[in-house]
Amino acid sequence: MLKDLFLSMKQTFSMTKIFLSFFVLAIANHSLQAQMAKADHLGLIAELAFVKRTSEDMAIRIMNYPGVLMEKKIAFVNHYNDVRLLTDQLILQLMVDCRSKRKSRKYKKLNYLLYRMRIDEISDYYFSYAGVGGYVRSLKTINSYHNKLLAFNLDKETNKSELLLFSLEGYYANGISARNFTSQLQFGNGKVDKIRSGLNEVRLLPLEYLTSK
Repeated sequence: MLKDLFLSMKQTFSMTKIFLSFFVLAIANHSLQAQMAKADHLGLIAELAFVKRTSEDMAIRIMNYPGVLMEKKIAFVNHYNDVRLLTDQLILQLMVDCRSKRKSRKYKKLNYLLYRMRIDEISDYYFSYAGVGGYVRSLKTINSYHNKLLAFNLDKETNKSELLLFSLEGYYANGISARNFTSQLQFGNGKVDKIRSGLNEVRLLPLEYLTSK
């Protein structure tokens, strides 16, 4: 009985850490400058949430601000879709592996690695890390493409001060609420489903959801 109680408490603690990582990133300031103030060593969900929110916020501003030239918007679309494709590949494959290959083992290994170090601190040594080397390599690739997205070079005519002040209000589709997300992390079974649900929530939105109110 004590053993069962201990296991239940351990699972709840692990899932609570996932929620905190997600929630801290979700309520971050939306300015492009604040987006660079990243919290490290929180875990996989936090890393993916940072990629999602910073990429989407930048997309909203660039794609909807009338002062950005059309050719620059087209170039940005390609960068954004690269990041979205790469993150979808990692997330969807991990969701499948969590279901079919020893449950949440791979997720736990990646999560533990990102508690210990930042993505840019991960060396090539971890490309063969205990069955998740492909995921580690994918994370490094995502980080590289995401950095290129954040450093996207706008035309000289764009008023960057006005761009930073461009309101994001009304552009986001309704996602999962903090209350609903928390409710998925209560005591009980279905730990793998909770992980998969959390991963699904940090997938990047298609651009069409970010370019109309």
